Amino acid sequence: MQYIARTCRDPDFDAAWRLFTAMHDDPSTCTAKALVEWLAQCPAHVRAFDQVLTLWALAGGGLAKRLSPSILDEPALIQ
Repeated sequence: MQYIARTCRDPDFDAAWRLFTAMHDDPSTCTAKALVEWLAQCPAHVRAFDQVLTLWALAGGGLAKRLSPSILDEPALIQ
């Protein structure tokens, strides 16, 4: 298996990833407040968080397709 290594560090992406995983793994008012405050600091933080969400969505979509290819054939139910 080949591993892809990051060739550069992006502190904004790293912070966005830490905040996202904190909210995902153990959501709390405190973590949500920290995320909102961090996002309000500058547009680069919003872009970094968008990149994290995109990565999460793409990875999740790939996993769902591999585990159950038929899941993508079903219509999306929006409530």
